[in-house]
Amino acid sequence: MPRLLLMLPTRTYRTPALLAAAARCGVELTVASEEDSSVAHLNPAGFLTLPFSSPDACAGPVREFHEDYPIDAVVGIDDTVVEATAVVARELGLPHNNPAAVAVAGDKRRAREQLSADGVACPGFEWRRFEGPERATTPVFGFPAVVKPLSLSASRGVIRVDDPAEMMEAVSRLESIVAGESGSSIEEGFLVESFVSGPEVAIEGLLRDGQLEVLAVFDKPEPLEGPYFEETIYLTPSRLSAECQEEVGEMCREACASLGLTEGAVHAELRVTESGPVVIEINPRAIGGLCSDVLRFGTGLRLEDILLHHALGDRAPLPERVESAAGVMMLPVEKGGTLLRVDGVEMAEEVAGVERVAITAHPGQQLLPWPEGGPYPGFVFARGETADEVERALHTAHRELTLVFKDG
Repeated sequence: MPRLLLMLPTRTYRTPALLAAAARCGVELTVASEEDSSVAHLNPAGFLTLPFSSPDACAGPVREFHEDYPIDAVVGIDDTVVEATAVVARELGLPHNNPAAVAVAGDKRRAREQLSADGVACPGFEWRRFEGPERATTPVFGFPAVVKPLSLSASRGVIRVDDPAEMMEAVSRLESIVAGESGSSIEEGFLVESFVSGPEVAIEGLLRDGQLEVLAVFDKPEPLEGPYFEETIYLTPSRLSAECQEEVGEMCREACASLGLTEGAVHAELRVTESGPVVIEINPRAIGGLCSDVLRFGTGLRLEDILLHHALGDRAPLPERVESAAGVMMLPVEKGGTLLRVDGVEMAEEVAGVERVAITAHPGQQLLPWPEGGPYPGFVFARGETADEVERALHTAHRELTLVFKDG
């Protein structure tokens, strides 16, 4: 059987879905993480320790492992491992993104510079230093503007500002967020971008030999106008016109080509404006959290199955996505504190159209609202005949749920 190297960060929602997909694919599995496994000695072919935060340093250990246990495919779909995955795949001569392109895509400043240089529609931007005299000055494109970090995900630290006073407060707040985040540094500075108004959509795609195939277009029906940008609902299929969806897909293709991405999963965020789509982010990874559970494809395949088959060399035509409407709500955190419990889960799961409620936070966990917020406390999944029906089910289920905190 072929051997799959699955690169998993220590903390990820994705492990169960990826392990299940690996079992369905019928592969020999090796799991790589940054922490040593206490049972690695029982199965030396099953575990590998790699320094994901130093991607180039992963090549040597994998090459040595490969000599004893030949690897046929490498998969890593979280932000913290995609560059290391590209380095390892290159080392083994497997299909891969250029690690330099992955590094650029993961740095909001460098990505903006590349997209702008190639004429890909994206927000106006300025890079600034936290310690610089210009840190809170009015940007050349004026207000409203958006202050954002260079490397955090899930809209953490992203703040809309409408005047100089809000700008000063937001920069100070962002500096505190970045300084407190492991792996980030205030030395890298931050971006100030022009605020782009209009509906936001997400694209889930797969690059094969440089060609992007769109797997799904997600609507984000909740207004993302700020001051913070915590995502809540994803719905598919999109309610945009077929022409608009084609424009969004084409813009995503242009952005991938600009960044030099050629293989594997792509998750993109775009705004739809009167003058056309505008690229907000292009990520060389799959959709985050548990959200991939929304997607179903012909013959019962999940998104993880498609990604593993791709890594194993399958270039056959992709199966059609099941066209029933589906959606997910990432549970918002309206106030922070120490979580005691989540009430109303059974009632939420009884709502017509709701498939399941997955609570991923645990009692005793500290939760914060955005922009400081980190992981979502849970997810609600629904399916129905229309996107409107699914959206109503998600809102109804959410009203049944209550996050109960120790401090109030």
